[in-house]
Amino acid sequence: MEQKQIKELLLSGGAGALAFQMGYLHVLTQYVGVEKLREYKIGGISAGSAVGAFFHVKNVLMEGQFKSYLINMKILIKYLLMYFLKSQECGQAVTENIQNIEYLDITENSNVRFPIDYWIWDEYWCDEMFARGQIAAQNDKDRLIKIFI
Repeated sequence: MEQKQIKELLLSGGAGALAFQMGYLHVLTQYVGVEKLREYKIGGISAGSAVGAFFHVKNVLMEGQFKSYLINMKILIKYLLMYFLKSQECGQAVTENIQNIEYLDITENSNVRFPIDYWIWDEYWCDEMFARGQIAAQNDKDRLIKIFI
C-alpha cells in the first residue's frame, strides 16, 4: 500500500501561549509564504485550536484543511477515537518509527517559561507574548527555512 504524504502543523498551549504562537506564526508566514503553508493541514489542541482557526478564517489555509473538536463528554471522545482509528491518517500518525516527522519546539530559542507564561498577568501580557513569539521565530529562521522550504 502506497502511503500518502501528509503535511500538518499541530499547535498546542493555553492563554499566554496563544499570543506567543500567533507572533511565531506571523514571522513564519513572512519567511515561508502563505502559498507554502497552504500545503499543510493544521490541527490544534487547547488554545492552539484558536490559532489554527484564526489562520483558517484568514484564508491562510485552504478549504477543508482545518478541523476543530471541542470535547468534554466521554461519549464524544469515544466516537472521535473510533472515527480516527478507522482512518488512514490516524494509522499513520500512531505508527511506530515514523520516518518523516520533525518536531519543532518553538520555545527552544526564547526566554519563555511555560507553564508560568500561560497566565495573563496584566493587560499588556498578550502584546509581550506576541513579541516574544516573533523574536523566537526570528531566532529560528534557519531552522524554519530548512523545514518548510
